Amino acid sequence: MALGYGYYVGAAAVTVLFLSTIVLFARFERKRKSAEVIYIEIDNAYKVNEVLKELEREIPESFTYQIFAPKSGNQGSVGLNVVIDKRIDMDVSGLSSIENIVFAVEE
Repeated sequence: MALGYGYYVGAAAVTVLFLSTIVLFARFERKRKSAEVIYIEIDNAYKVNEVLKELEREIPESFTYQIFAPKSGNQGSVGLNVVIDKRIDMDVSGLSSIENIVFAVEE
């Protein structure tokens, strides 16, 4: 509407303010993420406790977990969502080297 009245400086100022606000809020939103969720698939349902003990050694922070049906659909496998309480930088692909873990992906 400001452009229609010939108020180009005001329109440009509001546009810059609007775009900078969007960028600023996007940065805050990324930093605000307070938990890390990792999906892990275990190939043997009877080895869940052993894998959890190994994960406690590998992951430096406290975490909770939820057990689901496997996303791959393989019979005998178990899906595990690991929720790490803090946002940490961790190499998720390294968890695949743990025995009985088929794959691990960050969600």
